[in-house]
Amino acid sequence: MSKSENIYIGLRGRYVVHKRILSTVVAVGIIATMGSTSVFASPVQDAQSKLNASHKNVQDLEVTMEKMDNQIETIMSQRDSVNKKISEAQSNINEAQNDIETSKDNIKEEKDKFADRVRALYISGSTQSYVDILLQSKSFSDMVSRIDAIKQISDYDQKLVSDLKDSQNRIEAKKDKIVADKQQLEALNKENDSKLKELNDKKNEQNALVAKAKAEESKDAASLKAQQDAEKAAQARAIALAAAPKATPAAPKAAAPISRGTSSAPSSNKQVSAPSSFAGSGNDVVSFAESFRGVHYVWGGTTPSGFDCSGLVQYVYNHFGISLPRTSQEQAGVGTTVSSPQPGDLLFFGPASAPYHVAIYAGDGQMVEAPRTGLDVRLTPVRNYSLIKRVK
Repeated sequence: MSKSENIYIGLRGRYVVHKRILSTVVAVGIIATMGSTSVFASPVQDAQSKLNASHKNVQDLEVTMEKMDNQIETIMSQRDSVNKKISEAQSNINEAQNDIETSKDNIKEEKDKFADRVRALYISGSTQSYVDILLQSKSFSDMVSRIDAIKQISDYDQKLVSDLKDSQNRIEAKKDKIVADKQQLEALNKENDSKLKELNDKKNEQNALVAKAKAEESKDAASLKAQQDAEKAAQARAIALAAAPKATPAAPKAAAPISRGTSSAPSSNKQVSAPSSFAGSGNDVVSFAESFRGVHYVWGGTTPSGFDCSGLVQYVYNHFGISLPRTSQEQAGVGTTVSSPQPGDLLFFGPASAPYHVAIYAGDGQMVEAPRTGLDVRLTPVRNYSLIKRVK
């Protein structure tokens, strides 16, 4: 082989090596360019933004549902209290009516006694008039005695009957007031029934909106996955194209093959750290609360046959010997306010002074809640809360 042929072979080998290196660099540049141009609204980023918006819409609608449920529970609690007062009022009315009848009987009895006392003035026991009694006087002094006796009996009887009538009037006035109060309570319940119907109608409309929003969210999630898959496929094709061997002109001697490492698209799967183990009673509270996952949401529910948000919290803590009030508003007033939640702490949503929802923090950014009608007790990511209370 001549010297010129050796020089040609050397130059040709270097050219092939440099070209392959350049192709790899170009492929990496293409991928980097694809990644950088996503800043300018790539299809994947557009799909992700759309999914984020639809997910937020679902959360906002569910928060509205939670507020409606809280209003319904409040009105139902008021109705229960009003019904109890109506029952008590009716019992008082019945008692007053019995007292009135008794008073009437007493008045009649006293009048009868008066007649008996007057008759007692006669030796014969006849039932004559006052005039007859006086005419039968044997003397003037006897007539005066009879007049005085009749007057004393009459005055005493009139006072007694008057007192009884006053008592009867007071009882009747009391009864009239109780009847008026009962009518007001019944009117309040009618108003509450009207509010309940209005809220239930709105809740049915809201349920339809939530279902529609969730369908849109699912559609956007599928669109995002399709765009991500398409982008991964495009990246893989770019790498394969850049790494493919190129046809080279015939040479006296083929250059030795250059060894190249394989390249793969980065995985999009994120490693989620395992939840840290909870210590002490916080772990026990969370574990016990999670045991009710799947239990239906029920307005006013306080047992495993059905829970509302505060009913679940009350039941769980009662299991550990801690008595909590019934409603989320009342529960927000107990325990210690803290700035960072620990497992077992209570998270409140809405105004801190009058929250409409409560959940149990489970750790690792999760919480256990009885969310709203149509959903069951669940473990779900923490949302924006307004207050943290530690009661254990």
